[in-house]
Amino acid sequence: SMTVVGVTGHQGLTSSTERLVADAMDRQLHDVQQLVGITSLAEGADQIFAERVLAAGGQLTAILPAAHYALTFPHGPARQHYEDLLSRANQIIHLPFNEPTEDAYWAAGKEIVDRCDFLLAVWNGKPSGGLGGTGDIVAYAREIGRPTIIIWPPNAARLNDGDS
Repeated sequence: SMTVVGVTGHQGLTSSTERLVADAMDRQLHDVQQLVGITSLAEGADQIFAERVLAAGGQLTAILPAAHYALTFPHGPARQHYEDLLSRANQIIHLPFNEPTEDAYWAAGKEIVDRCDFLLAVWNGKPSGGLGGTGDIVAYAREIGRPTIIIWPPNAARLNDGDS
């Protein structure tokens, strides 16, 4: 049967942290049979996860928080990268929000946790800066008893000290 792996995690990772996180994800996904990765395809942890799932031969399910979600990606490479990954998703689930608000992100995070067998969380252990941040999603996963693996390798860092 399929194993559904969800992801939550920070945006704004340093390039060396992105490599560390990708390696850690590869190790977690390596032995998963009939892998389905479920993600909102945000920049940072989500997109790294999507790439590692595809590289492992898995399928991708995209959870889109809001109708205008694509507009949150700057024009150019960031938007293109999002569109490329989205085009490779086997399934796309649209949440019933028009604008990409904190409520929409919180709902998307919970949807991922609800649907997955286990969660990979790229999390520095700090509380969320706003509703629906990584810390909130991890807390929700623990609350409902969803197995959660924290990925924050030694020397991992964010580009700034903000939390999202």
